[in-house]
Amino acid sequence: MHKACHALIVTNDPHDIRRVNEFVLKVAAEHKLSEADTFAIRLAVEEACLNVMKYGFPTGEKSEISLKFEFDKDKATITIVDRGVPFDPTKVKLPNVNAPLEERKVGGLGIYLIKNVMDEVHYERKGDMNVLRLVKYLRDGTHYTISGAG
Repeated sequence: MHKACHALIVTNDPHDIRRVNEFVLKVAAEHKLSEADTFAIRLAVEEACLNVMKYGFPTGEKSEISLKFEFDKDKATITIVDRGVPFDPTKVKLPNVNAPLEERKVGGLGIYLIKNVMDEVHYERKGDMNVLRLVKYLRDGTHYTISGAG
């Protein structure tokens, strides 16, 4: 697999999540990613972008979210950049998914899913920008499962 880079800019309107998913699926198909890796990357990118779209900006404020999808040998790196409120998902306490339903808090599963389906999750604040980097080590033909360990 050769080193390659693909980019997309969308608005923070949740309706643009369709464009994000189409972008991920197109790039994954172009690079012949396994079904398991494609599923994991699409899920993580969708969750991350939806969080930015829903919670990153005051209601009605329009902004852009940029995505960069890079491949290098056996690794895919997706970088998501936005100018929303500072938010570090790597610092969020993960929910106890083994607790009885009535004891669980509402929300927080998106970040849990991202951390479980991606191999690395990195965040930094650069000036007024959130920079989230998601890394997936590409595997051929492996089946992906979500574990209870966070």
